[in-house]
Amino acid sequence: GNADVDAALVTRLTEQSAGNALYLEELIRATAAGRSDVPETVLAMLQARIQPLLPELRRVLRAASVFGTTFWQGGVLGLLGPGATSDELAHHLQALFSLEIIERQRVSRYPGEAQYGFRQGLLRDAVYGLLTEEDRKVGHLLAARYLEQSGETEPLVLIGHYELAGQPELAAAHHEKAGDTARRLCLFATAQQHYQRALTGLRRRSAEPRPERDEDRRQHIDLIVKLVETMTVSDRRADLLPLLAEAEAQLQSIAASSGAASSGAASSGAATLSRADEIRKAWIDYLAGRVHYFSGNPSESLRYYRKVLPIAQRSKKRELLAYPAALVGTALMNQGYADRAEHWLQQSLAPLEQIGDRWEWLRAMGYLGIAQAVQGRGKEGWATLAAMRQLAASQPSSRLPATSTRAASAASTFFTYRRVGSMMACLKGLPSSVAGVLAPARSMHLRTRLKPLECTPADARPSTTSPGFTSWPVRILDFSTAPTAKPAR
Repeated sequence: GNADVDAALVTRLTEQSAGNALYLEELIRATAAGRSDVPETVLAMLQARIQPLLPELRRVLRAASVFGTTFWQGGVLGLLGPGATSDELAHHLQALFSLEIIERQRVSRYPGEAQYGFRQGLLRDAVYGLLTEEDRKVGHLLAARYLEQSGETEPLVLIGHYELAGQPELAAAHHEKAGDTARRLCLFATAQQHYQRALTGLRRRSAEPRPERDEDRRQHIDLIVKLVETMTVSDRRADLLPLLAEAEAQLQSIAASSGAASSGAASSGAATLSRADEIRKAWIDYLAGRVHYFSGNPSESLRYYRKVLPIAQRSKKRELLAYPAALVGTALMNQGYADRAEHWLQQSLAPLEQIGDRWEWLRAMGYLGIAQAVQGRGKEGWATLAAMRQLAASQPSSRLPATSTRAASAASTFFTYRRVGSMMACLKGLPSSVAGVLAPARSMHLRTRLKPLECTPADARPSTTSPGFTSWPVRILDFSTAPTAKPAR
């Protein structure tokens, strides 16, 4: 019934009509018919009010309407063109103010610029409706340039003008900024939308019949990297590898043009990359590794991560180093190469902690403790696992998966089970959820060529604070076919 009409809708229609009963009636009729646009009858009435004005006043209003309900004297002057003067414009604005069509606003968004507004939003819509399509495109382009020069920092404002000007490629940089802001606020769906629209603009620019610069290609790559980063853990991973292939193609074009520009490289056909472009290559490979990892394809993930690690170490990019080093170390440990695994696991700990990924840090610590112990340094391995357990226990349960705390606790008893000589029996003593975290039973191939392992006597259960270690040679036996492939490193 009428009593159920939304109060917000009533307020909006009342404000739109600005107290004019005739306008309000037309707006109500349009809303009841399911229309959200301004009725043509209302626009026609408002345009009839504008028609008797002097031509120069109508021209000022048309220029002002491009900005919206709020506009600035300097912006209108820029749209009017070189023939207009500041003094003439000030005189026309004063006349429109006297006619109660516009109003001067006390505070301006841009310091030193006089800010005005239409007294009625509907009147602005009516004036804007008088512009031709071509006038609108030119006007919005000039408005965007004025706003940028005035220091406008809101990307969505500039995006709106550039897109209404039919220039999505110019809107691309501002979509990217809006995406960056959304990503910082963890609004990943919004960030993806902005990055995708920015990418559409860049693709359109690439399709234009003009030489593409390497800087354009680099912007293209950086945008894809940001987009894929926001989508890596989404349900749309199938879309990501083609995007990364697109970035790779752009990078190859950069390498080709760099090689052609350098003497000697052109004749030899060698393709070179600058240090910054080398890091871009690492990001592409890193994200390809992440996509494969989350898609349940660890072998492909490792292949990409191994390519990332040398660049990550040289560039000291912590995220590039953290996850690849942890996964390569884990793979080496699973293959039985504990000494090589220890190196990469140690490399991963500091960047993982800096990133704040406690879950992956705990996993790396667990594998590191095992790697140290099976090389004959049981006390050191125990201390690593104890530190892992202590950290897991200190974390709020909401910040870590439940399995991480159980993994840390169970790992500390790994070496002290009665039947430690049998890997399968050892793993049966661990909670099933932990076995998948620290040591997948069917993939862990610890060689029998290990050094003696210090461990507690078989009939003693360990103390979590003061374990009693003795020298006790132990072999963790292979329980499936030893790997024939070369180690991960």
